[in-house]
Amino acid sequence: MNQNRQMPWIWDCRALNVRITLPVPFWPLVTSAQRRHGESAVTHRIRAILVTALLPGLVATTGCALQSYKSLSREQQAAVRSVSITRSVALPEVPMVFGPSVNAGGFLFGPLALAGAMSSDNPDAQALRKHFADHKIDLGEIVREEFIARLAQIRAFPAVDVAQGDANFELTVESYGLSAKGSTFLSPINHPLIPTLRLGAKLTARNGEVLWVNHAHLPAMDVRIEGHMFEEILANPDQTREAFRKAAEIVSGDLLKDFGVHPASVH
Repeated sequence: MNQNRQMPWIWDCRALNVRITLPVPFWPLVTSAQRRHGESAVTHRIRAILVTALLPGLVATTGCALQSYKSLSREQQAAVRSVSITRSVALPEVPMVFGPSVNAGGFLFGPLALAGAMSSDNPDAQALRKHFADHKIDLGEIVREEFIARLAQIRAFPAVDVAQGDANFELTVESYGLSAKGSTFLSPINHPLIPTLRLGAKLTARNGEVLWVNHAHLPAMDVRIEGHMFEEILANPDQTREAFRKAAEIVSGDLLKDFGVHPASVH
């Protein structure tokens, strides 16, 4: 077998430069089928089958997805002088954790480890949930605090986090968890892990009109957060709390990057 030959890729996210290839144990089977039926036909069939099975997990992990968005015009922003932020921030019941348990299966099944990371039976996910609960790490509150801090920093509105504003922000944690840092998040090797975080935000006027919708994420490819081994994460709650706070800070900034300074905030 030509070791330099590129194997069929099954999914590509150009925005993040992520390309998933078939795991090594399947290569002989694929090359044999390619010789019999043609490389193009086999490649497309493999891609179709595996993408159908894996795309939900890939989307949640890397942030490549079709989402609803709505921009806020300068005129609309100028008309809103105060905003409130909903106190409760919804979270998924189960985090996605590509820890040692998932990576052990990934050695043989490669991308199929995604299913394990998304499963409620994933022991690493359960361990992370317990870690959060035992040490009172409130991700929803962390996200809300960092979002408010970013709003105040960019001076998008004159008054932020009032009891009843001209408009209200609603935040949602669409997914969160841990994944191996860099492009090795499907590797069987036990790599250092970093937080993954996907947020959604919606701004609604008092009359119920949706003014703005956006989504942003911190994927496993991000290099702005230091990675740590899974056992170290579970042994250090302060480190975990600060890592997810940093993730929330980064994603909040990305969520609000299109907001300009409110005209009333200019001195």
